[in-house]
Amino acid sequence: MNDEKSNFDDGAELSLLVRRARRRTILRNISISFAITLFILTGGWFLNLQLQYRSSDNALRDIEKLKAISGPNEYVLGSQFDYGFLHGTLDYRTYKLVEGVPVIWGEETYEFSSWGSFSRPPGDYSDLQLPDPVMKEKGFKYERPFNRYNGEREMMFYLPLVKYENYLNELPKLNEMDEQKLVELGISLDTNYTVK
Repeated sequence: MNDEKSNFDDGAELSLLVRRARRRTILRNISISFAITLFILTGGWFLNLQLQYRSSDNALRDIEKLKAISGPNEYVLGSQFDYGFLHGTLDYRTYKLVEGVPVIWGEETYEFSSWGSFSRPPGDYSDLQLPDPVMKEKGFKYERPFNRYNGEREMMFYLPLVKYENYLNELPKLNEMDEQKLVELGISLDTNYTVK
């Protein structure tokens, strides 16, 4: 009977040891999984942030180059970035100097991705567009855009490679204007030209 009691104690002890070992293994696996998950999430967050910084810098540089061509006398008032996961937004504010006086010109929103692309969201263009009698008379099928912040007319550009039904030429109006008036003039060229 002593042998049976000894075997029973050994079996209970073995069962206790197995349960303890199983518990330690589960706790060890949980802590290793938690540490690896934390490492991957931290690394992913850092990688996403680096991609966002690079993309936002590239988008801002490209927008400033575009504004230098399409927005003469337009200066950056400020920009603000909002970063998300693999994409972000850039709010861009500008002003113009008219006789040394700053005039708020606009605010635009651009969306950019971590992969280097950026664009304006749909519907973020001038929502202030009115029919122009001269444009209607000449057969234009669109309205003249106005700046939504100050009511000034926006310049319109024609791309050389696109065939338009009509071209609006307002150069003759310069001769009719008062010489004391300040005019911002945009010229669309009839072909591609090099910098030279």
